[in-house]
Amino acid sequence: MNEFIQNYKEKFAHFWNQLEKKQKIMLIATVFFLITTLVLVTMFTTRIKYQLTYVNLDKKTAGTIVSKLEEMGIPYQLSAGGSNISVPESQSARVKVMLAQEDLGSGNIYSKFWENAKFGMTDQQFQVLNRGAIEEELRLLIVKGIEGITDANVMITLPEEKVFYSEVQQQATASVVLKIEPGVQLNPNQIKSIYNLISKSVPNLPVDNITLTNQYGDPLEYTNFNQGTVDTYNQQRLIEQEFQKDLKKQLDQMLTRIMGPGRVSVTVFAKMNFDQKRTMENIYQPVVDGKGIARSVETIQESFTGTDNLPGGITGTSDTQIPTYPSSSNGNGNYEHIEKRINYEVNEITKEVISSPYSLEDLSIVVAVDLPQDDEQTEKTIEAIRNLISPIVMAALSDQSSNNNLQLANIDQRIVVVAHEFEDKPSVFDNQNNGWDPLLLYGAIGLSVLAIGGIGFNVVRRGNKKRESEEEVIPTETEIPEIDLTPILTEEAALQQEIQKFSKQKPDEFVKLIRTWLSEE
Repeated sequence: MNEFIQNYKEKFAHFWNQLEKKQKIMLIATVFFLITTLVLVTMFTTRIKYQLTYVNLDKKTAGTIVSKLEEMGIPYQLSAGGSNISVPESQSARVKVMLAQEDLGSGNIYSKFWENAKFGMTDQQFQVLNRGAIEEELRLLIVKGIEGITDANVMITLPEEKVFYSEVQQQATASVVLKIEPGVQLNPNQIKSIYNLISKSVPNLPVDNITLTNQYGDPLEYTNFNQGTVDTYNQQRLIEQEFQKDLKKQLDQMLTRIMGPGRVSVTVFAKMNFDQKRTMENIYQPVVDGKGIARSVETIQESFTGTDNLPGGITGTSDTQIPTYPSSSNGNGNYEHIEKRINYEVNEITKEVISSPYSLEDLSIVVAVDLPQDDEQTEKTIEAIRNLISPIVMAALSDQSSNNNLQLANIDQRIVVVAHEFEDKPSVFDNQNNGWDPLLLYGAIGLSVLAIGGIGFNVVRRGNKKRESEEEVIPTETEIPEIDLTPILTEEAALQQEIQKFSKQKPDEFVKLIRTWLSEE
Protein backbone atom coordinates (compact mmCIF):
# COMPACT_ATOMS: atom_id res chain seq x y z
CA MET A 1 0.00 0.00 0.00
CA ASN A 2 2.83 2.36 0.88
CA GLU A 3 4.59 1.52 -2.39
CA PHE A 4 1.35 2.30 -4.28
CA ILE A 5 1.04 5.68 -2.57
CA GLN A 6 4.72 6.40 -3.07
CA ASN A 7 4.41 5.53 -6.76
CA TYR A 8 1.54 7.95 -7.32
CA LYS A 9 3.31 10.57 -5.25
CA GLU A 10 6.36 10.34 -7.48
CA LYS A 11 4.20 10.51 -10.61
CA PHE A 12 2.39 13.62 -9.31
CA ALA A 13 5.71 15.25 -8.37
CA HIS A 14 7.05 14.48 -11.83
CA PHE A 15 3.89 15.89 -13.46
CA TRP A 16 3.96 19.00 -11.23
CA ASN A 17 7.61 19.74 -11.99
CA GLN A 18 6.93 19.62 -15.71
CA LEU A 19 4.24 22.35 -15.53
CA GLU A 20 5.05 25.99 -16.08
CA LYS A 21 4.25 28.70 -13.55
CA LYS A 22 1.08 29.84 -15.38
CA GLN A 23 -0.13 26.28 -15.69
CA LYS A 24 0.39 25.70 -11.98
CA ILE A 25 -1.61 28.85 -11.11
CA MET A 26 -4.45 27.88 -13.45
CA LEU A 27 -4.53 24.35 -12.07
CA ILE A 28 -4.70 25.60 -8.47
CA ALA A 29 -7.46 28.07 -9.41
CA THR A 30 -9.38 25.30 -11.17
CA VAL A 31 -9.24 23.05 -8.12
CA PHE A 32 -10.29 25.94 -5.87
CA PHE A 33 -13.30 26.82 -8.03
CA LEU A 34 -14.34 23.18 -8.28
CA ILE A 35 -14.28 22.79 -4.51
CA THR A 36 -16.18 26.07 -4.03
CA THR A 37 -18.78 25.03 -6.61
CA LEU A 38 -19.29 21.67 -4.93
CA VAL A 39 -19.72 23.36 -1.55
CA LEU A 40 -22.28 25.85 -2.95
CA VAL A 41 -24.22 23.12 -4.76
CA THR A 42 -24.29 21.04 -1.59
CA MET A 43 -25.49 24.01 0.48
CA PHE A 44 -28.31 24.96 -1.88
CA THR A 45 -29.47 21.41 -2.57
CA THR A 46 -29.54 20.39 1.08
CA ARG A 47 -31.07 23.66 2.33
CA ILE A 48 -34.57 23.39 3.79
CA LYS A 49 -37.14 25.52 1.98
CA TYR A 50 -39.70 26.93 4.42
CA GLN A 51 -43.29 27.89 3.60
CA LEU A 52 -45.40 30.40 5.53
CA THR A 53 -48.13 28.28 7.12
CA TYR A 54 -49.73 30.36 9.90
CA VAL A 55 -50.18 34.15 9.71
CA ASN A 56 -51.28 36.77 12.28
CA LEU A 57 -51.50 34.44 15.25
CA ASP A 58 -51.94 35.68 18.78
CA LYS A 59 -49.18 34.94 21.26
CA LYS A 60 -51.06 32.15 23.02
CA THR A 61 -51.99 30.26 19.84
CA ALA A 62 -48.49 30.69 18.40
CA GLY A 63 -46.94 29.28 21.58
CA THR A 64 -49.25 26.25 21.50
CA ILE A 65 -48.44 25.54 17.83
CA VAL A 66 -44.70 25.86 18.48
CA SER A 67 -44.96 23.37 21.35
CA LYS A 68 -46.81 20.89 19.13
CA LEU A 69 -44.23 21.26 16.36
CA GLU A 70 -41.42 20.57 18.81
CA GLU A 71 -43.23 17.46 20.05
CA MET A 72 -43.64 16.26 16.45
CA GLY A 73 -39.96 16.94 15.71
CA ILE A 74 -40.74 19.29 12.81
CA PRO A 75 -38.39 22.26 12.28
CA TYR A 76 -40.00 25.69 12.12
CA GLN A 77 -39.20 29.37 11.75
CA LEU A 78 -40.86 32.04 13.89
CA SER A 79 -41.16 35.64 12.69
CA ALA A 80 -39.71 38.54 14.67
CA GLY A 81 -43.13 39.53 16.01
CA GLY A 82 -44.03 35.95 16.91
CA SER A 83 -47.25 36.00 14.87
CA ASN A 84 -46.13 34.08 11.75
CA ILE A 85 -44.88 30.47 11.67
CA SER A 86 -43.16 28.78 8.72
CA VAL A 87 -42.52 25.04 8.35
CA PRO A 88 -40.71 23.01 5.66
CA GLU A 89 -42.59 23.16 2.38
CA SER A 90 -42.80 19.37 2.12
CA GLN A 91 -44.52 19.11 5.52
CA SER A 92 -46.78 22.18 5.40
CA ALA A 93 -49.95 20.30 4.39
CA ARG A 94 -49.30 17.57 6.96
CA VAL A 95 -48.83 20.10 9.75
CA LYS A 96 -52.11 21.87 8.88
CA VAL A 97 -54.04 18.59 8.92
CA MET A 98 -52.47 17.35 12.14
CA LEU A 99 -52.98 20.60 14.06
CA ALA A 100 -56.48 21.13 12.65
CA GLN A 101 -57.59 18.07 14.62
CA GLU A 102 -56.74 19.97 17.79
CA ASP A 103 -58.38 23.24 16.61
CA LEU A 104 -55.04 25.06 16.46
CA GLY A 105 -54.66 27.84 13.92
CA SER A 106 -58.04 27.12 12.36
CA GLY A 107 -59.88 30.01 13.98
CA ASN A 108 -62.80 27.80 15.08
CA ILE A 109 -63.84 29.91 18.05
CA TYR A 110 -67.29 28.42 18.60
CA SER A 111 -65.88 24.93 19.07
CA LYS A 112 -63.84 26.29 21.99
CA PHE A 113 -66.96 28.10 23.20
CA TRP A 114 -68.91 24.85 23.46
CA GLU A 115 -65.97 23.15 25.15
CA ASN A 116 -65.99 25.81 27.88
CA ALA A 117 -69.77 25.71 28.22
CA LYS A 118 -70.68 23.41 31.09
CA PHE A 119 -73.96 22.01 32.29
CA GLY A 120 -75.52 24.19 34.97
CA MET A 121 -73.91 27.40 33.71
CA THR A 122 -75.65 30.60 34.76
CA ASP A 123 -77.04 33.07 32.24
CA GLN A 124 -74.37 35.62 33.09
CA GLN A 125 -71.57 33.12 32.46
CA PHE A 126 -73.19 32.14 29.19
CA GLN A 127 -73.40 35.79 28.10
CA VAL A 128 -69.72 36.33 28.88
CA LEU A 129 -68.65 33.31 26.82
CA ASN A 130 -71.00 34.22 23.98
CA ARG A 131 -69.74 37.80 23.86
CA GLY A 132 -66.11 36.62 23.90
CA ALA A 133 -66.77 34.25 21.00
CA ILE A 134 -68.40 37.03 18.96
CA GLU A 135 -65.51 39.40 19.67
CA GLU A 136 -62.92 36.81 18.62
CA GLU A 137 -64.83 35.93 15.46
CA LEU A 138 -65.05 39.60 14.50
CA ARG A 139 -61.33 40.01 15.16
CA LEU A 140 -60.48 37.11 12.85
CA LEU A 141 -62.85 38.38 10.16
CA ILE A 142 -61.24 41.82 10.18
CA VAL A 143 -57.63 40.59 10.30
CA LYS A 144 -57.98 37.86 7.68
CA GLY A 145 -60.52 39.61 5.49
CA ILE A 146 -58.95 43.05 5.00
CA GLU A 147 -55.42 43.45 3.71
CA GLY A 148 -53.08 45.72 5.66
CA ILE A 149 -54.47 44.94 9.15
CA THR A 150 -52.23 42.76 11.32
CA ASP A 151 -54.33 42.61 14.47
CA ALA A 152 -57.50 43.98 16.04
CA ASN A 153 -59.03 44.32 19.50
CA VAL A 154 -62.82 44.18 19.64
CA MET A 155 -64.90 45.13 22.67
CA ILE A 156 -68.69 44.71 22.53
CA THR A 157 -71.28 45.78 25.08
CA LEU A 158 -74.60 43.96 24.72
CA PRO A 159 -77.82 45.35 26.23
CA GLU A 160 -79.27 43.56 29.21
CA GLU A 161 -82.43 41.59 28.61
CA LYS A 162 -85.30 42.97 30.65
CA VAL A 163 -88.16 40.97 32.02
CA PHE A 164 -90.77 43.63 31.31
CA TYR A 165 -91.55 45.00 27.89
CA SER A 166 -90.26 48.45 27.04
CA GLU A 167 -91.01 50.59 24.01
CA VAL A 168 -87.45 51.94 24.02
CA GLN A 169 -85.22 49.30 22.45
CA GLN A 170 -81.79 48.99 23.99
CA GLN A 171 -78.84 49.15 21.58
CA ALA A 172 -75.41 47.53 21.66
CA THR A 173 -72.10 49.38 21.37
CA ALA A 174 -68.70 48.37 20.02
CA SER A 175 -65.17 49.72 20.23
CA VAL A 176 -62.49 48.44 17.84
CA VAL A 177 -58.77 49.21 17.76
CA LEU A 178 -56.97 48.23 14.55
CA LYS A 179 -53.26 47.53 14.26
CA ILE A 180 -52.36 48.63 10.74
CA GLU A 181 -49.13 47.78 8.93
CA PRO A 182 -46.64 50.66 8.64
CA GLY A 183 -47.16 52.66 5.47
CA VAL A 184 -50.67 51.28 4.84
CA GLN A 185 -53.60 53.70 4.67
CA LEU A 186 -57.13 52.32 4.60
CA ASN A 187 -59.36 53.82 1.94
CA PRO A 188 -62.95 54.95 2.69
CA ASN A 189 -64.42 51.77 1.20
CA GLN A 190 -62.39 49.55 3.54
CA ILE A 191 -63.34 51.62 6.59
CA LYS A 192 -66.99 51.51 5.57
CA SER A 193 -66.77 47.72 5.17
CA ILE A 194 -65.42 47.31 8.71
CA TYR A 195 -68.27 49.41 10.13
CA ASN A 196 -70.89 47.41 8.23
CA LEU A 197 -69.25 44.10 9.16
CA ILE A 198 -69.44 44.89 12.87
CA SER A 199 -72.93 46.40 12.65
CA LYS A 200 -74.42 43.40 10.84
CA SER A 201 -72.70 40.83 13.07
CA VAL A 202 -74.11 42.10 16.38
CA PRO A 203 -77.85 42.49 17.01
CA ASN A 204 -79.15 46.02 17.61
CA LEU A 205 -75.81 47.65 16.81
CA PRO A 206 -76.16 50.74 14.57
CA VAL A 207 -73.17 52.25 12.84
CA ASP A 208 -73.36 55.36 15.04
CA ASN A 209 -72.61 53.22 18.13
CA ILE A 210 -69.31 51.92 16.72
CA THR A 211 -65.97 53.57 17.53
CA LEU A 212 -63.07 52.66 15.24
CA THR A 213 -59.47 53.81 15.79
CA ASN A 214 -55.97 52.72 14.78
CA GLN A 215 -53.10 51.78 17.07
CA TYR A 216 -52.06 55.44 17.35
CA GLY A 217 -55.46 56.59 18.60
CA ASP A 218 -56.46 58.30 15.36
CA PRO A 219 -60.20 57.91 14.68
CA LEU A 220 -61.31 56.22 11.47
CA GLU A 221 -64.58 57.96 10.70
CA TYR A 222 -67.45 56.45 8.78
CA THR A 223 -67.96 58.46 5.60
CA ASN A 224 -71.17 57.82 3.72
CA PHE A 225 -69.82 58.29 0.20
CA ASN A 226 -71.61 56.93 -2.80
CA GLN A 227 -69.58 55.07 -5.37
CA GLY A 228 -69.38 58.02 -7.76
CA THR A 229 -68.04 60.33 -5.07
CA VAL A 230 -65.44 57.77 -3.98
CA ASP A 231 -64.28 57.25 -7.56
CA THR A 232 -63.96 61.00 -8.07
CA TYR A 233 -62.01 61.40 -4.85
CA ASN A 234 -59.65 58.54 -5.74
CA GLN A 235 -59.11 59.99 -9.21
CA GLN A 236 -58.28 63.42 -7.80
CA ARG A 237 -55.86 61.90 -5.31
CA LEU A 238 -54.21 59.93 -8.11
CA ILE A 239 -53.74 63.07 -10.23
CA GLU A 240 -52.22 64.93 -7.29
CA GLN A 241 -49.86 62.07 -6.47
CA GLU A 242 -48.79 61.67 -10.11
CA PHE A 243 -47.96 65.38 -10.34
CA GLN A 244 -45.89 65.23 -7.14
CA LYS A 245 -44.11 62.08 -8.31
CA ASP A 246 -43.22 63.50 -11.74
CA LEU A 247 -41.91 66.77 -10.31
CA LYS A 248 -39.93 64.91 -7.64
CA LYS A 249 -38.38 62.65 -10.29
CA GLN A 250 -37.28 65.61 -12.42
CA LEU A 251 -35.78 67.43 -9.44
CA ASP A 252 -34.02 64.25 -8.29
CA GLN A 253 -32.45 63.75 -11.71
CA MET A 254 -31.31 67.37 -11.96
CA LEU A 255 -29.83 67.59 -8.46
CA THR A 256 -28.27 64.12 -8.59
CA ARG A 257 -26.20 65.12 -11.62
CA ILE A 258 -24.93 68.12 -9.67
CA MET A 259 -24.44 66.67 -6.18
CA GLY A 260 -23.86 63.01 -7.01
CA PRO A 261 -25.98 59.89 -6.45
CA GLY A 262 -27.46 59.34 -3.01
CA ARG A 263 -26.69 62.85 -1.74
CA VAL A 264 -30.06 64.50 -2.37
CA SER A 265 -33.55 63.80 -1.03
CA VAL A 266 -36.48 65.73 -2.53
CA THR A 267 -40.03 65.96 -1.17
CA VAL A 268 -42.81 67.72 -3.09
CA PHE A 269 -46.12 68.93 -1.61
CA ALA A 270 -48.72 70.06 -4.15
CA LYS A 271 -52.26 71.34 -3.68
CA MET A 272 -54.52 70.97 -6.69
CA ASN A 273 -57.74 72.83 -7.47
CA PHE A 274 -60.28 70.60 -9.22
CA ASP A 275 -62.94 73.29 -9.80
CA GLN A 276 -64.01 73.32 -13.44
CA LYS A 277 -65.17 76.69 -14.89
CA ARG A 278 -67.27 77.34 -18.01
CA THR A 279 -67.54 80.86 -19.55
CA MET A 280 -69.91 81.99 -22.36
CA GLU A 281 -69.12 85.13 -24.47
CA ASN A 282 -71.26 86.71 -27.25
CA ILE A 283 -69.33 89.29 -29.31
CA TYR A 284 -70.80 91.44 -32.14
CA GLN A 285 -68.32 93.05 -34.55
CA PRO A 286 -68.87 95.03 -37.78
CA VAL A 287 -67.53 93.53 -40.95
CA VAL A 288 -65.80 96.56 -42.58
CA ASP A 289 -65.23 100.26 -41.78
CA GLY A 290 -66.92 100.05 -38.41
CA LYS A 291 -70.37 99.85 -40.06
CA GLY A 292 -70.72 96.52 -41.69
CA ILE A 293 -72.26 95.46 -44.97
CA ALA A 294 -75.72 96.82 -45.90
CA ARG A 295 -77.92 93.78 -45.90
CA SER A 296 -81.17 95.58 -46.93
CA VAL A 297 -82.05 99.22 -47.85
CA GLU A 298 -85.61 100.66 -47.80
CA THR A 299 -86.33 104.25 -48.98
CA ILE A 300 -89.76 105.99 -48.72
CA GLN A 301 -90.23 109.43 -50.39
CA GLU A 302 -93.43 111.62 -50.27
CA SER A 303 -94.05 115.11 -51.84
CA PHE A 304 -97.14 117.51 -51.95
CA THR A 305 -97.88 120.90 -53.48
CA GLY A 306 -101.14 122.92 -52.93
CA THR A 307 -103.21 125.24 -50.70
CA ASP A 308 -104.81 122.62 -48.48
CA ASN A 309 -103.57 121.58 -45.09
CA LEU A 310 -100.14 120.17 -45.33
CA PRO A 311 -99.69 116.56 -44.40
CA GLY A 312 -96.90 115.54 -42.17
CA GLY A 313 -98.19 116.64 -38.78
CA ILE A 314 -95.83 118.36 -36.42
CA THR A 315 -92.67 119.74 -37.78
CA GLY A 316 -89.74 117.52 -37.07
CA THR A 317 -89.04 113.81 -37.24
CA SER A 318 -88.88 110.80 -35.12
CA ASP A 319 -85.63 109.21 -34.19
CA THR A 320 -85.64 106.90 -37.20
CA GLN A 321 -86.62 109.42 -39.88
CA ILE A 322 -84.78 111.99 -41.88
CA PRO A 323 -85.90 115.55 -40.90
CA THR A 324 -88.42 117.25 -43.28
CA TYR A 325 -89.61 120.83 -43.13
CA PRO A 326 -92.77 122.21 -44.84
CA SER A 327 -92.52 125.37 -46.89
CA SER A 328 -95.27 127.97 -47.65
CA SER A 329 -95.63 130.90 -50.05
CA ASN A 330 -98.82 133.07 -50.42
CA GLY A 331 -101.08 130.31 -49.11
CA ASN A 332 -99.61 127.66 -51.28
CA GLY A 333 -97.47 125.02 -49.66
CA ASN A 334 -95.07 122.22 -50.55
CA TYR A 335 -94.51 119.04 -48.52
CA GLU A 336 -91.74 116.50 -48.92
CA HIS A 337 -91.06 113.36 -46.74
CA ILE A 338 -88.12 110.97 -47.19
CA GLU A 339 -87.65 107.85 -45.01
CA LYS A 340 -84.68 105.47 -45.40
CA ARG A 341 -84.09 102.22 -43.50
CA ILE A 342 -80.72 100.32 -43.78
CA ASN A 343 -80.04 96.96 -42.10
CA TYR A 344 -76.28 96.31 -41.67
CA GLU A 345 -74.76 92.80 -41.44
CA VAL A 346 -72.41 92.31 -38.45
CA ASN A 347 -70.35 89.32 -37.17
CA GLU A 348 -71.76 87.53 -34.16
CA ILE A 349 -69.07 85.56 -32.26
CA THR A 350 -70.04 83.10 -29.50
CA LYS A 351 -67.22 81.78 -27.29
CA GLU A 352 -67.57 78.97 -24.76
CA VAL A 353 -64.43 78.66 -22.62
CA ILE A 354 -64.07 75.57 -20.40
CA SER A 355 -61.09 75.70 -18.05
CA SER A 356 -58.90 72.71 -17.20
CA PRO A 357 -60.52 70.22 -14.79
CA TYR A 358 -57.60 70.73 -12.41
CA SER A 359 -54.98 73.37 -11.78
CA LEU A 360 -52.08 73.84 -9.40
CA GLU A 361 -53.11 75.98 -6.46
CA ASP A 362 -50.02 75.82 -4.26
CA LEU A 363 -46.61 74.12 -4.28
CA SER A 364 -43.86 73.57 -1.70
CA ILE A 365 -40.54 71.78 -2.16
CA VAL A 366 -38.22 70.48 0.57
CA VAL A 367 -34.68 69.40 -0.37
CA ALA A 368 -32.26 67.65 2.00
CA VAL A 369 -28.61 67.70 0.88
CA ASP A 370 -25.79 65.54 2.23
CA LEU A 371 -23.49 68.39 3.32
CA PRO A 372 -21.76 69.31 6.58
CA GLN A 373 -23.52 71.95 8.63
CA ASP A 374 -22.06 75.33 9.67
CA ASP A 375 -19.86 75.65 6.61
CA GLU A 376 -19.48 78.61 4.26
CA GLN A 377 -19.37 76.37 1.20
CA THR A 378 -22.55 74.67 2.38
CA GLU A 379 -24.39 78.00 2.51
CA LYS A 380 -23.28 78.80 -1.04
CA THR A 381 -24.44 75.38 -2.25
CA ILE A 382 -27.83 75.80 -0.56
CA GLU A 383 -28.29 79.20 -2.17
CA ALA A 384 -27.34 77.78 -5.58
CA ILE A 385 -29.88 74.96 -5.22
CA ARG A 386 -32.55 77.46 -4.18
CA ASN A 387 -31.81 79.56 -7.28
CA LEU A 388 -32.15 76.44 -9.46
CA ILE A 389 -35.53 75.48 -8.04
CA SER A 390 -37.07 78.98 -7.89
CA PRO A 391 -37.77 79.26 -11.67
CA ILE A 392 -39.44 75.84 -11.61
CA VAL A 393 -41.81 76.87 -8.82
CA MET A 394 -42.43 80.23 -10.49
CA ALA A 395 -43.33 78.55 -13.79
CA ALA A 396 -45.60 76.03 -12.06
CA LEU A 397 -47.45 78.78 -10.17
CA SER A 398 -47.54 81.26 -13.06
CA ASP A 399 -51.36 81.28 -13.24
CA GLN A 400 -51.68 81.76 -9.51
CA SER A 401 -49.08 84.53 -9.48
CA SER A 402 -51.02 86.51 -12.10
CA ASN A 403 -54.25 86.15 -10.15
CA ASN A 404 -52.95 86.60 -6.62
CA ASN A 405 -49.98 88.91 -7.25
CA LEU A 406 -47.54 86.24 -6.06
CA GLN A 407 -44.15 87.87 -5.47
CA LEU A 408 -40.65 86.39 -5.59
CA ALA A 409 -40.43 86.59 -1.80
CA ASN A 410 -43.42 84.28 -1.54
CA ILE A 411 -41.74 81.87 -3.95
CA ASP A 412 -38.66 81.66 -1.71
CA GLN A 413 -40.87 80.74 1.23
CA ARG A 414 -42.09 77.71 -0.72
CA ILE A 415 -38.56 76.31 -1.13
CA VAL A 416 -36.73 74.80 1.85
CA VAL A 417 -33.17 73.47 1.45
CA VAL A 418 -31.63 71.72 4.47
CA ALA A 419 -28.03 70.55 4.90
CA HIS A 420 -27.75 67.27 6.77
CA GLU A 421 -25.14 64.51 6.80
CA PHE A 422 -26.83 61.28 5.73
CA GLU A 423 -26.14 58.31 7.98
CA ASP A 424 -27.00 55.52 5.55
CA LYS A 425 -25.18 56.01 2.28
CA PRO A 426 -26.98 54.22 -0.55
CA SER A 427 -24.93 51.61 -2.33
CA VAL A 428 -24.98 50.82 -5.99
CA PHE A 429 -26.17 47.35 -5.05
CA ASP A 430 -29.16 48.55 -3.02
CA ASN A 431 -31.54 48.40 -5.97
CA GLN A 432 -30.46 44.97 -7.06
CA ASN A 433 -32.50 41.91 -6.28
CA ASN A 434 -30.82 39.88 -3.58
CA GLY A 435 -33.10 36.90 -4.00
CA TRP A 436 -31.79 33.79 -5.70
CA ASP A 437 -33.79 32.09 -8.38
CA PRO A 438 -32.98 28.37 -8.05
CA LEU A 439 -33.09 27.73 -11.81
CA LEU A 440 -30.76 30.62 -12.55
CA LEU A 441 -28.50 29.59 -9.68
CA TYR A 442 -28.21 25.98 -10.81
CA GLY A 443 -27.71 27.08 -14.41
CA ALA A 444 -24.90 29.42 -13.38
CA ILE A 445 -23.28 26.69 -11.28
CA GLY A 446 -23.51 24.23 -14.18
CA LEU A 447 -21.92 26.68 -16.59
CA SER A 448 -19.19 27.42 -14.06
CA VAL A 449 -18.43 23.72 -13.64
CA LEU A 450 -18.27 23.23 -17.42
CA ALA A 451 -16.03 26.27 -17.85
CA ILE A 452 -13.69 25.24 -15.03
CA GLY A 453 -13.58 21.65 -16.31
CA GLY A 454 -12.71 22.90 -19.78
CA ILE A 455 -9.90 25.04 -18.40
CA GLY A 456 -8.50 22.13 -16.38
CA PHE A 457 -8.74 19.80 -19.37
CA ASN A 458 -6.82 22.27 -21.54
CA VAL A 459 -4.14 22.65 -18.86
CA VAL A 460 -3.65 18.88 -18.54
CA ARG A 461 -3.73 18.43 -22.29
CA ARG A 462 -1.06 21.08 -22.80
CA GLY A 463 1.09 19.41 -20.14
CA ASN A 464 0.75 16.03 -21.85
CA LYS A 465 1.60 17.50 -25.22
CA LYS A 466 4.66 19.19 -23.79
CA ARG A 467 5.78 15.97 -22.11
CA GLU A 468 5.26 14.02 -25.35
CA SER A 469 7.23 16.57 -27.30
CA GLU A 470 10.08 16.36 -24.78
CA GLU A 471 10.03 12.58 -25.04
CA GLU A 472 10.23 12.83 -28.81
CA VAL A 473 13.25 15.11 -28.58
CA ILE A 474 15.19 12.67 -26.36
CA PRO A 475 17.76 10.91 -28.66
CA THR A 476 17.68 7.13 -28.93
CA GLU A 477 20.55 5.25 -27.43
CA THR A 478 22.98 3.73 -29.93
CA GLU A 479 23.64 0.06 -29.41
CA ILE A 480 27.35 -0.71 -29.14
CA PRO A 481 28.31 -4.19 -30.28
CA GLU A 482 29.92 -6.35 -27.66
CA ILE A 483 33.57 -7.27 -28.25
CA ASP A 484 34.61 -10.75 -27.42
CA LEU A 485 37.64 -10.44 -25.13
CA THR A 486 37.76 -14.08 -24.19
CA PRO A 487 41.16 -14.84 -25.71
CA ILE A 488 42.70 -11.93 -23.86
CA LEU A 489 41.31 -12.90 -20.42
CA THR A 490 43.34 -14.98 -18.05
CA GLU A 491 42.23 -18.37 -16.82
CA GLU A 492 40.96 -16.99 -13.49
CA ALA A 493 38.95 -14.31 -15.22
CA ALA A 494 37.52 -16.82 -17.65
CA LEU A 495 36.56 -19.11 -14.78
CA GLN A 496 34.90 -16.24 -12.93
CA GLN A 497 32.94 -15.32 -16.03
CA GLU A 498 31.73 -18.86 -16.49
CA ILE A 499 30.60 -19.03 -12.88
CA GLN A 500 28.61 -15.78 -13.22
CA LYS A 501 27.01 -17.01 -16.42
CA PHE A 502 26.10 -20.31 -14.78
CA SER A 503 24.58 -18.55 -11.77
CA LYS A 504 22.33 -16.47 -13.99
CA GLN A 505 21.18 -19.32 -16.19
CA LYS A 506 20.69 -22.00 -13.50
CA PRO A 507 20.46 -20.36 -10.09
CA ASP A 508 19.16 -23.51 -8.30
CA GLU A 509 21.97 -25.73 -9.49
CA PHE A 510 24.44 -22.94 -8.74
CA VAL A 511 23.24 -22.87 -5.14
CA LYS A 512 23.64 -26.66 -4.86
CA LEU A 513 27.15 -26.39 -6.29
CA ILE A 514 28.09 -23.76 -3.73
CA ARG A 515 26.75 -25.93 -0.89
CA THR A 516 28.78 -28.89 -2.21
CA TRP A 517 31.95 -26.81 -2.27
CA LEU A 518 31.35 -25.61 1.24
CA SER A 519 30.72 -29.12 2.56
CA GLU A 520 33.93 -30.42 0.94
CA GLU A 521 35.97 -27.72 2.57
